[in-house]
Formats: sequence, C-alpha cells, structure tokens
Amino acid sequence: MKLLLSLLTLSSLLFSAISVGDKAIAFDLMTVKKKETKVSFESLKGKTIVLNFWASWCPGCKAEMPDFIELKKELGKDVEIVAINIDSDRYTARDFMDDLEEKHHTKFNFPVLYDTDKEITNQYHPRALPSTYIIDKKGVVSTVFMRSFSPKTIHILKEAIVKAQ
Repeated sequence: MKLLLSLLTLSSLLFSAISVGDKAIAFDLMTVKKKETKVSFESLKGKTIVLNFWASWCPGCKAEMPDFIELKKELGKDVEIVAINIDSDRYTARDFMDDLEEKHHTKFNFPVLYDTDKEITNQYHPRALPSTYIIDKKGVVSTVFMRSFSPKTIHILKEAIVKAQ
C-alpha cells in the first residue's frame, strides 16, 4: 500500500494538472504589496496572460524576476504578466520584492499575487518552480514552461507570447 501511495504521489508531481490546450483556471487573489488589491482572471479577459508561479526560496524564481520586469516594459497592453507567489506567508514575498526593487532601482510593473490557501496552486499543480503558463486571449493555455528564464533565454518566452496572440 505504501508503494502504491508513493507512486501516486510521484505521478502527481510529474504531471501538471493544467497543460497545453486546457482552459485556464480562473483566480481571484490579493496582491502581495502593502496596499493590497484584488486581481481576478476575469479582469484580464481578452489579454494574453503570462502566469508565473514562484517562491522566494526558489533560486531560479528570484533570478528571473528582473527579466520579467524588463519583459513587461516591452509587452503591449494586450499582454499581462501575473506572478502568483506560493511562499508560506506573504511577508517573505513582500520582503523579496522590496529588496529586488531597491537593488535594481526599479519597481514591479505587473501584479504579484499571493495564493493564501494554495487553492489556485493546487489546481494548476505546477510540477516545478518556477512554472510559467501562457494563456491566450480566449483563456486557453498555449504553452507551459517548467523552468526559469535568464537574459539569454527570455527570447523563448517572448516567442511563445507572440505565438499566443
């Protein structure tokens, strides 16, 4: 019985619950920053969405955030980056964001949301962190990346975004 449970757990870790061609799961979450605001999937209707799951304890997640800030500057109004943090508390994520903004002399230019009860994370069930889902204007997942991006690889993400438009 233990072996069966271990295999079931392993298989759930190997496969994301949401994959290419699936309808994206809606969310309605609060931002991480001190002035919390609610952001909903519905409010982004008609836009291409770059949905990124991350944690402040994840080296790849932290490393790609400056690249996401730069990418957002290049994207048009029809594309929105949304980052969902899965840390155990929002204050850890907030501290990371404050430190990054100070270090890079920049501000986050996209919503960073906190999945308080991990409901959205459990529904998407990313198998790695960071995980990035490209959702087209019709609300369908067009690409899933289970990896981090760097200045040398961010063009791969850009190409997927363009393809989804």
